[in-house]
Parts: sequence; structure tokens; C-alpha cells
Amino acid sequence: MEIILTHVNADFDALAAMVAAKKLYPEARLFFSGSQNKNVRDFITLHRDLFDFLDIHLLQKKLVKRLIVVDTRIAGRLGELEDLVYQAGVEIFAFDHHPPTAHDIKVNRDFSEITGATTSILVKIIRKKRVKISPIEATLFALGIHEDTGSLTYPTAKTEDAQTLTYLMTQKANLDVIAHFLNYPLNHQQHLLLERLLKAAKIMDINGLKVVMVQAEVSDYVDSASLLTHKLRDLENADVIFTILRAEDKTHIIGRSRVDQVEAGDILSKYGGGGHPQAASAATKEMNIQKIEEELLKEIRLRSASSLTAQEIMTKLRPSVTASTRVKEAEKIMSRSGETQLPVLEAGKVVGFISNRGVDRANHYNLSHAPVKGFMNPKVVTVKPNTPLHQIQQIMVDKDIEKLPVTTNGKILGIVRRSDVLRSIHGGEYVPGRTFQAKLRLQGKRLLWPAPLGVEEKLRFLPAEVWNLLKDLGRIAAENDFGAYLVGGIVRDFLLGVPNSDLDLVIEGDGIAYAQIVAEKLNGKITSHPKFGTAVVTLPHHRVDIASARTEYYPKPAALPEVEFSSIKEDLSRRDFTINAMALALNPTHFGEILDFFGGETDLRKRHIRVLHSQSFVEDPTRIFRAVRFEQRVGFKIEPRTEKWAREAVKKGFIEKLSPGRIRYELQLILSEDKTWHILRRLDDLKILQPLFPKSKVDEELRRSFRRIEVSLSRLDYHLASKPEKWLVYLMALLQNSDEEEINVLAEKLKLRKQDASKLKYAVFDSPQIVKGLVSPKRLNFSDLYFLLKPVPDENLVYIHCQSLSKEAKRKVEFYLTHLKGVRPMIGGNDLLKLGLEPSPAIGTILESLWRAKLEGRLKAREDELKFVQERVKILKEKTQGQGED
Repeated sequence: MEIILTHVNADFDALAAMVAAKKLYPEARLFFSGSQNKNVRDFITLHRDLFDFLDIHLLQKKLVKRLIVVDTRIAGRLGELEDLVYQAGVEIFAFDHHPPTAHDIKVNRDFSEITGATTSILVKIIRKKRVKISPIEATLFALGIHEDTGSLTYPTAKTEDAQTLTYLMTQKANLDVIAHFLNYPLNHQQHLLLERLLKAAKIMDINGLKVVMVQAEVSDYVDSASLLTHKLRDLENADVIFTILRAEDKTHIIGRSRVDQVEAGDILSKYGGGGHPQAASAATKEMNIQKIEEELLKEIRLRSASSLTAQEIMTKLRPSVTASTRVKEAEKIMSRSGETQLPVLEAGKVVGFISNRGVDRANHYNLSHAPVKGFMNPKVVTVKPNTPLHQIQQIMVDKDIEKLPVTTNGKILGIVRRSDVLRSIHGGEYVPGRTFQAKLRLQGKRLLWPAPLGVEEKLRFLPAEVWNLLKDLGRIAAENDFGAYLVGGIVRDFLLGVPNSDLDLVIEGDGIAYAQIVAEKLNGKITSHPKFGTAVVTLPHHRVDIASARTEYYPKPAALPEVEFSSIKEDLSRRDFTINAMALALNPTHFGEILDFFGGETDLRKRHIRVLHSQSFVEDPTRIFRAVRFEQRVGFKIEPRTEKWAREAVKKGFIEKLSPGRIRYELQLILSEDKTWHILRRLDDLKILQPLFPKSKVDEELRRSFRRIEVSLSRLDYHLASKPEKWLVYLMALLQNSDEEEINVLAEKLKLRKQDASKLKYAVFDSPQIVKGLVSPKRLNFSDLYFLLKPVPDENLVYIHCQSLSKEAKRKVEFYLTHLKGVRPMIGGNDLLKLGLEPSPAIGTILESLWRAKLEGRLKAREDELKFVQERVKILKEKTQGQGED
């Protein structure tokens, strides 16, 4: 027997190292030889089903042949199992990140290294051996490294720890779980403020969520307020917390949320704040903090009304036993069903649970023939169907309960497992559900298949408001004799596990009539387009695009389609690619079923992009652009026949038959992608770019130019008044070797706006002169720099920055944006008129000299500016008066 041990009072690095060692030694058994830290115990309580820890009292020490010790090499730290170190015939392997000491045990193999965390040593070996790990294992491993390295801030942290964390992020380590279980120390000042906030905290239950509201007045805003809010959230184990701090002239609001339905960023955007759904902040002039709290509570009540309940996350009661069932029969049932614990029923009520541990205990004492009643856990806590998720989680942690029966009037409806709770909170990838073999079956005239992971089960892990909305849309369709289907990219991305919030519906029947009913029942607004049978319903928090099922035919190649109403199958048949030609049924009787007539699921698995028929690119050549864009974005491959048809369409000149607007639109999308150069290289391979850019080469030089543009956009974007058009900057790089006539031809071919064509010419012909001015040996003072760059449009400024190979030139552009661009004199032309100056070119001369003095830092206050212009007005008047006397 092989066993894996760690030190007593195990921390997250010890726990993670044990689980990592199990990946390398799958036959080894996991035992704790002592207690664990409180946060580690809580983690284990929720995740016990996923990690096979055994009861130390069931260990038969004489059978141990190999001891794998992690996170220590000191025998005295092994607690009750220390004597195994000295047992004859035991082989010892050690994995430890601590420096060696005189008290280290003698081991057969020492894999120890001086790193920030023992987990890093083991994960490095796991990577080398290419052992697969799950998202939850990646999360635990990252948690161990974060804890022992202080999130890479401790002096003991090494490069290997950082590299390991990077790898674990690629394996979908869950940051929210990591943040939840970590605790950071506070300094004295933070402790004092934290104590104040704790005393002021109001804790309440809102729709099953634990909500904390904190109000306080401070002399000035404390930079650590966000950290303290985070700490308060952890200390109170709050689902939602808002800290409201009234300072001298502003009220600061910090929000944190662990639940999807209460988005902190969206709530605080109403106060001019920003952030993301889990963390956000705002500063407002509203000084009535009681009013702010009431408004926040109102929003929380509104948004949390749809919190998941026991009935929504439970699984139907499957195998069960009675109190008189023999243990060995219960063991067989567990073996067949894959369950690790079975409910024990008497008169239809749950009286306990029999688990693998109970079975092992009975077998240990040769009592497998005995009834389960003697070995079951009699602790039974039940929940009602409407018990919210938050309360279920807390009950499981507080009571250390693996499964909670859901009952009503004494009747059991189902079971909520720990895995159900974890999946509901963190998503299906965190704790994968059971897999179902994909089967094809004929349902009427529709071919239906359940997605391999069970689509309806997976749908439950959408945000609660989206899940409920989809159910409502399906119910409304069924009640009014419509067929409702979710279609398009959202179905594809849903099956790929990629976030997508676009709600596109196709309706069998009159889509506009259906949209009108939806708008009426769900309090939305409708915009309809009768010619195409489409409508948009705008709801309080969502937009739903609705179309009647239709078919399209093209009167001639590259023309816009003409539309006729039809069935869902014919509607899907007009789509561009098989992976986009799937639909998800919303009507209650078939909710969550996928319609796949064209093999989209197979192409998703093969990572293929395939058109539905040979004339697809003839009917709509823009599909070639879309195929390449998607191919490069997600790492798919255009399958051979589809590529052959694309090349034939290009060779026959169908691209040239597209309208300028359609080509421009596709080009803008391509030049806005993250993998623009790769897309262009693929289009160049398909011979599409040459007619548009005769002098452009998609080579390494262009790739370097694009890379410099990415860096410049990143450096400058936050300092520009408006977001620059990324596609236009890339287009500048594409045209850098073109002459004016070629740019004019392209502008006409694409029907570019005049200002965009002007920016392209500026980039090609004027930008080099600006760059020369920036690197000129002649010293530029601040005002010269300002007036050099002031006329330059934002996109051209980015292009100049990326074209400037000199670091000094780049710094000048950045300095202009950060220090000079916003400089404005407080004195204007009207002030000069009030000083008695007549309208004349002299006003402009004085204002420019004022502006230059302001830029050079010689003028600070309005009084300085006023004195400056008064002196010049006086000089001008004296000069004018002298000329008059002459």
C-alpha cells in the first residue's frame, strides 16, 4: 500500500501538494495525520466528494510499503503517523520546498527543491509528464501557491512559482475560489478602519443572499477602502457588500458581489462608477449616504429576486435503500449507480444516509450482512423547494452535510449534492456533471440530439436572469402556438463553453406577432421590420432579436437575398456554416434540445468550418471573409472542400461583385480582430487582398508594424478623448507604401468617409514629417511640442507613436497626451474685449502667447493669466497710441 501524508495543521499548500502527488501516484491513498487550518477544513467540506481522503482509523499500518511525504521532511510534524517513518520495509519519497534541516528524515527519493511552494514542484512534474488536470485541481494548486508565496509577494517566491501559476491559469483555475479562501494580513491603520467598519456593518438577508451594508464618515478617502471591503466580505462571508464612505466633498462607494444576478459594476455605473460584476467603485457628489444605501438595497432586491433555489439545482431521487437493507446490498447499489452515498428511507421519509465510509466500517468489522441502519449517518437536515442557494451552501458547511433532501409535506422531491451547489456557483466546468452518450432520434420531422454534457443541465449554469428569461420565452411561445428556438453563434459558443450573451430567436410562425406578446408580457419595447419579419424586443436588462423562420434565395451572385417565410429547418439551411446552423429548442416540452440537421456538432468536435452547400460562396462571397475570421479567431480549420469552393469563387471574381459597403464592413471587422495579421495572411493566400492592396505585402515587416500598433494602442488608448478606430490604424500600416492615387482608388472602392480617407493620407504623407520633428536635434519646448501634435487626429497620433522607433519620440507623444493636451488657458477672447481691445488679429497673437506661457508652466492661476494679458494689452495700446501720434 502507498499512502500520501503531510504535516499536521495542514494549509492549502499541503492540501494541494497531496492532491498533486495523487495525480503522480494514482494508486496511493490520502490520509490526514492531524488537523487542518480552518479555511482548509471549509474547502474540504465543500469538495470532499472530489478528493478521496480516507479515515485515519481505517489505516492498517502494517500494509504500508511506500510513504509519500509532502510539504515537510520532519518526522515530528507527521502527528499520529510519525511512527510509519521508522517502520521497517517502508520506502519514503519526499516533496518539500523548505530548506533542509538537521531533523530531516532519511528518505529513499528526495524530490525537494527550494521554491515558494511545494505544489510548484509537483505541478512541474505533472506538466513534464503531461498528466491532465481538471479546473478544480488547477484551482486548488493555484490556491496552494498563492497562499505560500503571498501571491508571489513573499521573498521566497521563485520564477518557477510564477510560471506554474501562469500554466494553472491556462487550465482554468478559478480566481473567485482562490480569492474566497485566501486571507491577507492588515496593517495597523487598516485594522483601525476595519474595526470601525465592522461596528457599522448592517447584515441582512435579501432573497436568500447575505448582504452587508456599511456606512461611515471619514476625514478623507482611504486608499485601502476597497481592500477592507473585500476583507469585510470575507469576514462576514457576504454574497454582496457595499461600503459607503462620506468624505469632505464626495461620497465613495465600493461594491463586491459573489453572485451573478447582483452585478456591482452595473449598479455603481448609475453613480458614475465603473468596474466589473464582482468588484466596482464610484465617487458621487450625493452626500446623503442613507439615501444611497436605500437605492442600493432597492437594486439588490430587484436583481436578487431570481436567485437559484433547491428545486432548480436538485437532482431527482434515484437509488435509495430502506433501513433494513443489508450493507452488502447497499454496496452493490452504490457500485452500479456510481453513487457514494444513498438516502435511507422509512415510510417514504429520509431517516439517514449510508455512505462508502459506513460500508467500509461495516466491512472492517465483517458486518456486511447487517442492516444499513446500524452504519448510516442519522443526521438528516432537509430543505424546502424554495430554499435559496446561499442558505443551502451555508447549511452544508455548518453541518458538514454531503447531501440535502428537498422535501414538501414530508415527501422527498430530490437531493441537492455538494457538487450541485458547486456547479451552480462556479459553473459546469468547475465540477463537471455526468456525461450522456449523444444519441440521434427522430422526433416528428425534426432530428434532435442531447449535447454530450446534457444541454438543459448545462443551461442551468447561465446567469439566473438569462435562464429564467429563456424559460419565459419558451413558455410564451408554447402558450400562443409558436415554436421558439435560440439560434446562431450563441448556440455554437454555448457548446464550446465560450461566453456569449446575444439572444437571437427564430420563431416558427409570425415572429413579429410573437415579439409583440413578449413585449407586452415582459414589460419591453418593440421595434419591428415587417418587410423581413423581424423585430427587436428591448427588456429592462436584455435585448432579444426575433425573426420569423424564413428561407432566402439570391436573384444573382453577390446580391442581397430575397426572403420568404418558412420552417426552422429551412431557416437553418440558409446559414453560412454548419457550426452556425444549429438551434436550441425553448418550448417547455423540448426545452434544451438541439436541432442539428447539417452535422454542426461533428464539425465542432473536429474543429472544422464547413459551408452547407457548394454554391454558398457564390450566393454570398462575404462568407469567405467570415470563414477566415472565425478560423483564425478560435483555431479552427476550413475543411478542404469548403476551401476549394472559396478559391473557385475568388478566381471567378465574385469578391469584386460585392458592394463597397459590404467589403468595407468585412474589412473593418477583420482589422478589429486580435489576430488581424494571421487573418490577412490567410486572405492573401486565398488571393483576395491583391485587388484591394496592390502594393501591400503581408510579410514579417507588416507583422512587426501591427505588433507596434498593438503596443501603441495599449499605451495611448486611456489618454485619448475617444477610443481610436483600431481598424483605421491597421489600414494605415497596410497602405504605408501606397501613393495618393492608390489611396484615392481604395477610398472610392470602399466608399470611405472623407475624414477617414483624409486620415489615411495624413498617415502616409504627413506622419513622417511629424516623426522627424520629434527626433530633431533641435530642442522642442513644451509649447512647440503641443502645437506640433495638436492638429494630429487620434488614429494618426497612435500611428506616429508606433512608427517612432526612437524611445525619446515615443515619450514625447506620451508626454503630450498625459501633460499637455488638456492644458487650456482660463482667459479667452471675451476677456480681452473687456479690457478694451478692439477685435483684430492681435487678439489671436496675445492668446497664442498666453497659451505658450501656460504650457511652459509660467502661469498657474487665473490672476497670473490676467496680469499676463493686461501687460500685453497695455503694450499694444501704447504702441497703437504712439503710431497714432506719429
